[in-house]
Amino acid sequence: QATKGNDHKISILLNKADNVTTQQLMRVYGALMWSLGKVIDTPEVARVYVGSFWDQPLKNEKLRELFEQEESDLYSKIAQLPRSASIRKVNDLIKRARLAKVHAYLLDFFLQKDANILWACQRARTNDTRSAEHLPRDFRAEGHSVG
Repeated sequence: QATKGNDHKISILLNKADNVTTQQLMRVYGALMWSLGKVIDTPEVARVYVGSFWDQPLKNEKLRELFEQEESDLYSKIAQLPRSASIRKVNDLIKRARLAKVHAYLLDFFLQKDANILWACQRARTNDTRSAEHLPRDFRAEGHSVG
C-alpha cells in the first residue's frame, strides 16, 4: 500500500549476483519475483536488474555477458528518466483535464435539471395550484411536493 500510485517509479537491483551460482541466482530471482507480485500491485512484472555493481572483479565469470547487458539496460533507463518524467507529467495533466471536463458536464447537467425543477415549482406556486401535472416527470417520480 505504501507504493500505491508510484509502482511505475520503482526499479529493483539485485546486486552482487556474482557471489552465487547460476542455479542459485535463478532461484533467488524467482523467489524475488514471486514476493514482489504480492507487494507491487501491477498487471506487468516489475523490472529487476541483475548484476554486480561494484569495483571488485567478478567471482562468477559465466554471468559476465548477462551482467553487462543488464548494466547497459539500467544505464539506458537512467538516461531516459528526465524524458519519462516529462511524459508522466503531461499524462497526469491530460488525466486531470479529462476529469475536469467530466465534472463540468455533470455540473451543467445537474444545474439545468435543478433549474427546470425550481422554475416548475415557482410556476406552480404563482398559479396557486396543487396539481403536479405540469412538473417534470422525474421530479414527480421522486415524490416532491409543490407547496
